[in-house]
Amino acid sequence: MLISIFDSVENLVNKNYKCGFCDVCNPSLRFEVESANILLEEAEIDDINRQTNRILEEFDRRTIIDVLNKTIERGAVAGLFARVTNVLERSPTNLSALYLAGGLSRQRKDREKIAFDYLEYGFNEGIKQGLSNDNLLIFYEEAALINLEAAYEWLIRPGGRWDNKEGFNFLFQEAKNKFGNRLSTIPYIDAIMAN
Repeated sequence: MLISIFDSVENLVNKNYKCGFCDVCNPSLRFEVESANILLEEAEIDDINRQTNRILEEFDRRTIIDVLNKTIERGAVAGLFARVTNVLERSPTNLSALYLAGGLSRQRKDREKIAFDYLEYGFNEGIKQGLSNDNLLIFYEEAALINLEAAYEWLIRPGGRWDNKEGFNFLFQEAKNKFGNRLSTIPYIDAIMAN
């Protein structure tokens, strides 16, 4: 007779979990459900996986940020990082994969430089691919968590997306919000304030 570690509820990760579709949950084998109930944690990982498939094919700002946050919360950083770097080996300009690789790398010890590089490349590639300013800013915002000054320099490039009257207003507000009392130390801040 083979004995499974699942034959006892003491071996379950979550003692409150009942699949409803096995002999431990229902010894009579008269099942009232058509398939096993999935643990909430497993269902969330499956949802992340489905969302990831979708965003790797089409850039969706809100979903990408949601996937990154859920992945971090669930402790699945290493797995998704491996997946997106695999995508980047085949498609090095995939903006979703670049953003996720940067955001996930930032969570790993001593990987800030690599994270910043993924995000900077994604920002520059996003410009080439015609990504909207709002979508470009997610690369900046994530990179700013690593190196605010260097990330801010992406925004203030002469001839860049924010090198106009509306852009100057945004740049000034962004500098004011992010740098506060250190505002006078920001490169080009005098030129921004003058416009």
